[in-house]
Amino acid sequence: MNSIAVARQSFAVLGVACVALVMTGCASYRINVTLKPSGAPVPGAAQFNLTEVRYVVPTNVTTTGLSPFSSYPITHALLSTDLMAVAVAAYPQTFSTAPGAIPLQVTITCVNNETAMNEAAACASCLTLTILPLCTSDEDTYSVQTRCGSESINQTLARPLTFKRTDASWLSIAPTGWIPVPASEGERVLGTDGAIKLAKDATLKACVEAIVVSLRRVQPGAWAAPVK
Repeated sequence: MNSIAVARQSFAVLGVACVALVMTGCASYRINVTLKPSGAPVPGAAQFNLTEVRYVVPTNVTTTGLSPFSSYPITHALLSTDLMAVAVAAYPQTFSTAPGAIPLQVTITCVNNETAMNEAAACASCLTLTILPLCTSDEDTYSVQTRCGSESINQTLARPLTFKRTDASWLSIAPTGWIPVPASEGERVLGTDGAIKLAKDATLKACVEAIVVSLRRVQPGAWAAPVK
């Protein structure tokens, strides 16, 4: 085996060791979404209930990093409950579980995932056993489609809306992993458990805002006719 092959194998083994060590080490994150709650109300008096929510990952998309909803597998029933709770908290005049609320069906699709890592910096981190923290970034793109029981309304309502969530992580077996991630955007959080919760909250809020943006496209008078 030549020296180049030996070096490559050594770096691969070292990289695996670093990742294993990092999993039990210190971590800080910055999590950012491109779609945040605006608080602007939906025109009209109609109220809506998110009765069916589905999360879809196409077979050609490989997801890495933090789960969008904190756990795998994600059941549609639990996702519907969680999303509705966030929707009611953010827009209490728009979303309701009351009998007269208009049922909506929501499909959330992970359409793309990209992971970025500076190879030179990663090599330096591994050589120092991550005392120099290992920095990675995951960017997920989500599409949110909202539908109701009226096909005429769906011509406007059901146009998908997309947003991105970026998770920048700064990991180490040493306390240097607690150093805030050097990034200009996103909310900071320490520890993987905190990052999982923040990623879920940020994704749910962005999904709710995508639904609200879709609802704002529809003229208020369109909801006057019965929608099953």
